[in-house]
Formats: sequence, structure tokens, C-alpha cells
Amino acid sequence: MVSLLGRELKLEAFKEPRGFLRFLQLIFTMLAFACCADFSSKLEFKITCRAPDTKNGTNYTEQTISLQYSYPFALDHYPNVTVDMTKCPNLNEDSKYVTFPGDYSSDAKFFVFIGVVSWLFCIFTVLVYGFINDLYLDQKNYPLYDMIAAGIISFMFLAASSAWGHALSGLKSSGNPSDWIFDSDDAKVCKIQNDNYINTVVEKCESTFVGAYGGGNVSVLFGFLNCFLFGVNVYYLYKETRFFNSNQGNLQNSP
Repeated sequence: MVSLLGRELKLEAFKEPRGFLRFLQLIFTMLAFACCADFSSKLEFKITCRAPDTKNGTNYTEQTISLQYSYPFALDHYPNVTVDMTKCPNLNEDSKYVTFPGDYSSDAKFFVFIGVVSWLFCIFTVLVYGFINDLYLDQKNYPLYDMIAAGIISFMFLAASSAWGHALSGLKSSGNPSDWIFDSDDAKVCKIQNDNYINTVVEKCESTFVGAYGGGNVSVLFGFLNCFLFGVNVYYLYKETRFFNSNQGNLQNSP
């Protein structure tokens, strides 16, 4: 039999809704922050330039600009990429550097922080349910504290998931070069004015990879699922508090 500090593990609490829900929360809080922190993707676009050729008149050269990014998704903090001037001769000097727009680190870090704190809370309460459930039930303040904590976590997951979902939408836009390389100073080599590239040596720029966001999408779904699970848990925890028991007693004593 498993024991901790002289107390044996008892599974009765996990056969009740509050215990079963807390076990699910232990799993899904971990999945939420793990999917966000482990998620990575990349963006990639190709530049085609015209280069003089003494024999054939015009020679076309291609080069690929790419960026592999991951948590915390501060794309504008990544190093600049330098365009190969040998493949794009006569390129304007101020156009040889490519930077990347977007900093989504605050929302991503907030989401992961809420996930980790909630996961640690679940670990603690699962141990309480398993080893000192009798003390938990005898002290009616403990279910009240548990209910308040679950309500706060539910709200925080709602806020964090909404923020991270909005940031993920922006990340998808930044991860699609076609959304910014033609009108942004971050990629002057591909900037267009009056339907023409400002760098006349550039023949065309085109996206070749716009990212894969499965991990990010799943983390947002897990975030909202945790919001729901903790919200439902509030009701079952309320039934363990002295407020619910006193109301039940009043109803039974009423004529």
C-alpha cells in the first residue's frame, strides 16, 4: 500500500466528481502548457533576382530566407538575416537585411505560467485527496478554499487562453511572409510601391512555407477545456462547503 508521512493512499475521493475532475485537471493543465512551450514552426520565402549575364542577357538567381521560431515566440528578437548580395547584385544597401515582425512572448508566457501554477495546485490537492481526505472533509474551510481557488483558476484560464489565442492569430500572420514582406520595412528587399518592387533587380518574392500551428491550436483548446473543468468543479466543491450543508439542513427542517 502506498503511504506518505504515515498515511495510506485512499482512492475514495477520486470516485466522487470533485476528485475525478481534479485528476482530469492534473492531466489537462500539463498538456496545455506543454503543448504551448513545445510548439515550434518556421516561415520561409524565396527571392528571385535578375543578374546580368554576358552570354544570355539575363540570369535569374534564387535564395531562400527562413526563420525557425519557438516559445516564447518573440520573432522580432531573432537575429537579422542578410540577403546574399552575390545573388542579388546592385541591391540597395538598406535592403540587404531582413528582420521579422511580431513579439507574442508576453501572452505565451502568461498562458504557460497559469498552466504551470494550476498544474502544481492540482498535484498538491490530489495528494490531499489521496492521503488526508478525512481531514479535508472534517475542516469545512478547506473545501471553501478549494472552491475559491478553482474559481480563480477557471477565470485565469479564460483570460490566458483568450490572450494566447489572439496572440496565436497574430503569430500566424507573422508566420505567413505574404502578409508583410511586400509592404513592411522588415523586408525592404521585397517591398512594393505602385505595383513595382522598389529594388529593380528583384524579379519576385513568394512564400514557400507559412508554418504549421497544430501544437498552438491544441494548446488553446486545452486552455479553454481547463477553464470549463475548473468551472464545473466549483459546483461540486460548493457542495462540500458548510454553506451548502447549512442550506440543506434548513430545507430539511422547514415545514
